[in-house]
Amino acid sequence: MNKILLALFFALTAVANGQGIEVSYDKSTKKWGYMRNDSMVIAPRFTIARDFTGKFAWAKSKGKWGLINLRGEWVIEPTYQKIEEFDDEYSLVIRKKKFGLVDIRNGVVASPCLFQKRFFFEELNGFGKAAVVVQKKKAGLINSAGKIIVPCLYDADKMPFAEAGGHFYQVKQKKKMGLINWSGKLVIPCQFDEALLSDADTSTVSTKKKNKYGLYATSGDVIAECLYDYPISFDEDGFAAVVLNKKYGLINRKGKLVLPCQYANDDALFTEREKLKK
Repeated sequence: MNKILLALFFALTAVANGQGIEVSYDKSTKKWGYMRNDSMVIAPRFTIARDFTGKFAWAKSKGKWGLINLRGEWVIEPTYQKIEEFDDEYSLVIRKKKFGLVDIRNGVVASPCLFQKRFFFEELNGFGKAAVVVQKKKAGLINSAGKIIVPCLYDADKMPFAEAGGHFYQVKQKKKMGLINWSGKLVIPCQFDEALLSDADTSTVSTKKKNKYGLYATSGDVIAECLYDYPISFDEDGFAAVVLNKKYGLINRKGKLVLPCQYANDDALFTEREKLKK
């Protein structure tokens, strides 16, 4: 049994390493090729050649990088100026100063060279392994397979996607803030100077525009427009004090004024608020 497992291990290792094929330099042609067991299996015709990862390897010809298979055939034509290998699965590729992604496990282009900046993958809550990419000076997200999961619509500043708590990220368009959810959907439009998940009630988002405050539900429904002097948060009974032109009032969860903004201070409002309980 152990001999069978050992044989299987070596077989799998051979496949993972290009079935024992190794890079070889030919002095007479000054080119690189590939050998197996001291026999040349891919003729020396490359200016640079990399080791095989599974069934594919990067090779350079006429100043450009491409991907070859075990027979030395181009599966991705040599069109890239540079390549940077992330891991055993993907490589970053560069063409005409634009960045893309190649799946070196399957020998296919995962993402064409569309992006303006080098990108790196990291774990993002809600999105898994993802990378910020920039296209036409706008930021988006791709997953580790190169699929766009958030379109390039947002300001490409130092932190285009900032965790906002809950299942949300802050984004900006023309320097105005909004929120996207973990599905990449814009739920709070990019219209505000601030858009923050409420501390006391994570089902609402406090918004600020021109020094006035409003409130959204995290579903994207407007509860209160940015009319009020201070941030709004609901109490456990589903009411929120609001201040308009230094006068206090009370709204319910639908944003309706149940007590008009006519009270001089919160004490006066509290007195009227208690009457609603009766």
